[in-house]
Amino acid sequence: MSDKERKSNQLNFRLPKDDIQLLETQRAALKMTQVKFISHIINNGIHEVIEVSSPKLREDIVTIEKIFSQIGNNLNQIAAALNSGKQPNQDILDVLSKLDKNMGVLTNRLESLKKEKITIKGDI
Repeated sequence: MSDKERKSNQLNFRLPKDDIQLLETQRAALKMTQVKFISHIINNGIHEVIEVSSPKLREDIVTIEKIFSQIGNNLNQIAAALNSGKQPNQDILDVLSKLDKNMGVLTNRLESLKKEKITIKGDI
């Protein structure tokens, strides 16, 4: 295989032991391979590297996703009732209005949670 056909190249360099330990600690905190971690530094900048997602944050995201699934099931049931040709009563319309509002709020919060990070400078 020629050099032109290679998709990646090998890079070798030396670092002091302290720097290697810091690199390994940060890499492990982000649960990345060494190659992915260094690529992450190159592509995202060093400021992103010291940020670690909170486990509680991940749990919250999973909970919100489950709630969305339940809401989706309820909406499907409501849609089936509405598609039956019957005139919807006011209660269903009120619930739909509230669901629509809450879905917007939850969607925005979920997106912000996925981007939210906690910087732990002392531990990394």
